[in-house]
Amino acid sequence: MKTHTSTHYSVTMPNAWEAEFDQEDECDVLYKPDGHGELCISSVAHEEHLSSNDIKFIAEEDLHAGARFHEIDLGMFQGFWFDYEVDGAYWCEWYLACGRLMLFVTYTCPVDREGQENTDVDMIISTLSPDEKYRA
Repeated sequence: MKTHTSTHYSVTMPNAWEAEFDQEDECDVLYKPDGHGELCISSVAHEEHLSSNDIKFIAEEDLHAGARFHEIDLGMFQGFWFDYEVDGAYWCEWYLACGRLMLFVTYTCPVDREGQENTDVDMIISTLSPDEKYRA
């Protein structure tokens, strides 16, 4: 296992996975070079603590489109996730908050590869840890 540290958070990932910052999309991209999908993590520090209603408001467009969300508690981060398919791609999105820090995480892969990296992705998501300054 190895740790990837970003400006606002850190995450542990399997040794076979890599991480790099995408300047254009302003997110960290985690992927397995011989894998099928990629995990993108964007972080935003807000001025005030975020409630679950704040996160739902941020995700309002997706929720109005009919996405069924599932609440998630990752210890320091809480929020929700949902998944869907579009144009031959499987997508999973997480909206997570810890205090005033929000993470928007996406995982995408071809539909016919859905589920093949679930163990790694679930482990990575479960290890998200906010930088000290965002801990309540």
